[in-house]
Amino acid sequence: MAQSLFFLGSIVGGIISGYIADHFGRIPAIIICNLNCALAGIITAFSYNFAIFAFSRFLMGMGFENCFTLVYILVLECVGPKYRSIVGNLSMAIFYTTGTTILPWIAWSISDWRIFSLATSVPMILVLFAHWVLPESPRYIHFLIILNINHLIKCVI
Repeated sequence: MAQSLFFLGSIVGGIISGYIADHFGRIPAIIICNLNCALAGIITAFSYNFAIFAFSRFLMGMGFENCFTLVYILVLECVGPKYRSIVGNLSMAIFYTTGTTILPWIAWSISDWRIFSLATSVPMILVLFAHWVLPESPRYIHFLIILNINHLIKCVI
């Protein structure tokens, strides 16, 4: 049941984060998804019954898949067509593979699922610094310029 709610959250989160990414930018969508996952992980750690645990899994689903997807899209939109395949796949292969290889060892060394949930969720709050570290997608900025030009044309006419 909890895993089904996780994937239901993925569907809902995909729709919501896609809208946010297209209308407000990739970086705000990445920040919202990561903060959502941090909140869900903290709720998971302090859940005291199945209903709260299941709700936290739904929240985690809303952000989890989109954290990867939005970053992947951001990387692909910042690189020219010639290098998209190598940069997109290599970055995900190196960092995702390294993370999933280390994660079981972190879980084994912590040995408590509640503390493990906190240890993997609280660092996601660092995404608040993303506005100062990550550049916004050039395609999104181009979209804003075209949108503003169209708005100016409508105002003049």
